[in-house]
Amino acid sequence: MYFILIFIILGTLHGSIKAETVEELQARLHALEQENNRLKTENVKLESAAAESAKKNKEIESLEKAKDACSNPKSTNVDDGLALAIYLRTHYRKLRTESGYKRLIQCTHSLSSPAMHSCVPFKEFTGIKIIALPGEKPFSVWCDSTTAGSGWLVIQNRFDGSENFARTWAEYRDGFGQLDKEFFLGLEHIYKLTNYQRFELFVEAVAYNGKVDWARYDDFLIGNEDESYMLKRVGSYAGTADVLSRNVYSKFSTFDMESNPNNYSHVYHGGYWYIINSLQSSNLNGEYLRSPTHSKFGMHWATGESEKAVKMMIRPQFA
Repeated sequence: MYFILIFIILGTLHGSIKAETVEELQARLHALEQENNRLKTENVKLESAAAESAKKNKEIESLEKAKDACSNPKSTNVDDGLALAIYLRTHYRKLRTESGYKRLIQCTHSLSSPAMHSCVPFKEFTGIKIIALPGEKPFSVWCDSTTAGSGWLVIQNRFDGSENFARTWAEYRDGFGQLDKEFFLGLEHIYKLTNYQRFELFVEAVAYNGKVDWARYDDFLIGNEDESYMLKRVGSYAGTADVLSRNVYSKFSTFDMESNPNNYSHVYHGGYWYIINSLQSSNLNGEYLRSPTHSKFGMHWATGESEKAVKMMIRPQFA
């Protein structure tokens, strides 16, 4: 009888221990499954991070190559536009210095299809080209390599009186005329160009008797529209007649947007940087007169006598 009770007790204990062991194993199995799922999730995250890291490293490698593309473009396989963009972003503060500009020219010349920002890269070409400044829409310009050497960008050209220059503020701001005829490039384009880097200015005036006057200024800069496109500076002068230096700090005026109290745009029949309370020593956008006439409203440069042709051109100063 005692043996029977002992066997019963032992059987009950064995069943209890077995049941507890199964429950423990199930709990451990569940914990292991949870840990496995967690590790799978972590693994997915690590794989994603590794892929992103590889992508970033590739971008960094491309940017490092782009930095060197201007120095040795044939040794890299970098898009020309990217190379130039990286250079401009890195060195834009230096572009108004001689060394900075020369470096930019070297860069644009070393690339097969650089974004042109002046007429210099077109070398001896004369005619219409498209240029663009970073972040701006491309626009057409007339490049001149016959008047005063190569690389000049014409901002004003008059030679036959076919275009009326007594225009509104909006027209002078945006530009008017045809590039292969008489035209004015537009104050907004001129402002952005001259503030992007240092430009020199060349003015040519041809008299009816064939005499040619010219002036070259080494630092031509104008303000923005809020500043009435003020002529901020012209720099040092060389040539036959220094006329424009007197106009520095003058604001641009048109007949519908006078920037001086004397209504000089009405008096001188054009839009220009008129000097306040003074006789005008030049009036390049005045009325085109078809004979040599001394007239204050006529198109003239230095002598006060109306000219047969005038032209204004700009070029990066260190070209």
